[in-house]
Amino acid sequence: MRKPTYSTEEIIAKGEALAIIIQGPVEPWRIHQELGGKGRLDRVRDIWVDHCADRKQIGQLNDVPLPADVENRLELASRTFRQEIDKIVAQMAAGLFEEHRRQSAIQQRDHSEQVIELTREIDGKHPIDTACRHLS
Repeated sequence: MRKPTYSTEEIIAKGEALAIIIQGPVEPWRIHQELGGKGRLDRVRDIWVDHCADRKQIGQLNDVPLPADVENRLELASRTFRQEIDKIVAQMAAGLFEEHRRQSAIQQRDHSEQVIELTREIDGKHPIDTACRHLS
């Protein structure tokens, strides 16, 4: 059996470097490509998949539950934060509703003024129709 082109450590180091560069998961074929396409792709894949599985297991072992008092304080802070956000959103919605109501009132006033102006303009252009309208 011949010596592998790249050692396990070299493959893992190249995979880790790629993960930093692309800021995401690395596919074994990409590692193989970065190693110049030399060596067996299935060996690179096996080494990388095993390495990733080991990292996940280590991450799971490091998960330590929080003490109850810390968890309770975090829950309280989260609830308080949510209530404050709800208040801010409600205030913003009320302000927007009031602004909409104010703008609608301005538009209605402007429309009424335009109707009066147009009625006067029509009355001035058609005096006979105006006289007939006053009679009825």
